[in-house]
Amino acid sequence: MAGRGDARRVALVTGAGDPRGIGFAAADRPAAAGCVVIVAATTDRVVERAAEISQRHGVVALGWVGDLRSPDWARSLVDAAVEFGGGLDVVVNNAGMTATGEPSDAAGTASELTAAAWSSGIERNLGTAWYVTNAALDAVCASPAGRIVMVASTSGAVNAYPGDVAYHAAKAAMVGLTRALAVELAEHGVCVNAVAPGWIDTSSATDDERRAGSASPMRRSGRPDEVAAAIAFLASPDAVLRHGPDAGGRRWQQRDGAPRRVVAMNADRPLAVDLPHSRSVRRLPVDLDEVDKSILAELQRDGRVSYADLGPKVGLSAAAARQRVQRLLDNQVVRVVGVTDPQTMGYPVMAMLGIQVDGDVVAVADAIAEIDGVIYIVMTAGSFDLLAEVICEDSPGLLDVINSQVKRVEGVRSVESFMYFATHTHRFGWAVR
Repeated sequence: MAGRGDARRVALVTGAGDPRGIGFAAADRPAAAGCVVIVAATTDRVVERAAEISQRHGVVALGWVGDLRSPDWARSLVDAAVEFGGGLDVVVNNAGMTATGEPSDAAGTASELTAAAWSSGIERNLGTAWYVTNAALDAVCASPAGRIVMVASTSGAVNAYPGDVAYHAAKAAMVGLTRALAVELAEHGVCVNAVAPGWIDTSSATDDERRAGSASPMRRSGRPDEVAAAIAFLASPDAVLRHGPDAGGRRWQQRDGAPRRVVAMNADRPLAVDLPHSRSVRRLPVDLDEVDKSILAELQRDGRVSYADLGPKVGLSAAAARQRVQRLLDNQVVRVVGVTDPQTMGYPVMAMLGIQVDGDVVAVADAIAEIDGVIYIVMTAGSFDLLAEVICEDSPGLLDVINSQVKRVEGVRSVESFMYFATHTHRFGWAVR
């Protein structure tokens, strides 16, 4: 995960309790680059892994213990990670196989496998990834370079062997989940990918598995750190064009014969980012650096500037500029809209209303904001408690707004109107501090 800005990134890795496992190796890489790391597993040994990471690299690390087959536990993990790191940039879903201390009840041939064993295998190897990812969506979408990496397998998607039906099915489904998430999250600048290890020499590898690895073209099994190297790249800001198992965004599923416009890679300017989130985003604290401020200044000058033109102006690539703008949009730092003149749009009568209030100013402002024609309200100090800007089609309409609506709001003591003759100055390019 080495690269610009990595020291501020926060990575969450599940299934990281084994000191010789893929999860621990995947967590060690971002820690070496200075990232904040949260590692999760089902036993207390993950706390030892967090201590090792912290001591080895001099970074802050958190060990979390819990069963991620529970959506509530997955949400608890993500909440802890966001609170610990101040946000979340990377999620590596490695939890699966068999939890330490539990029997492998999901193993068995198709004729032997019970319904309970099938559910157990699917939940452990697929459900855990989905529950954690689902809980992390808001936080990862708020990241300037959100990344989700699934640790899938060649098992199921590429090959299979007898006696582990549920595992093969779950790992194949994980590839499909990766592809679906990649399409849905690309518009938010989040890249979702999967690695598919073959035979890897972890502490849980059997002698038969090591012999199978020795029969591969490399004449050996892979090592956890080698898988971690691939994960590290996919989790880095540089992996901006890697989306899904097919990587590159060339084959996007169509619905009803028409392409779904959900991939922000196809939008070349900020104004084209016009699809709202399908769910609310939890707003996290946003630290604006000098690049963010430069972007805001450019957007104030021209909100329709293309990413290709915006990037060089602020020292970024077009793709990186797009991700930065998306983060600012998601966190409601800026909105890119078309500003119109009401007087040229059929509303020639405009006025500012000075309103004096008895009681709760906020409650009165909330009530006035519901009135048609009120487009702007500020709470002030001085002669008036509220200033409300109003647009109307004619003077009788303005009278109706003032006399029949604003004055009837409980708590309004008086209203004074200031009719507009013309707008002399209306600036948007104030300095970004």
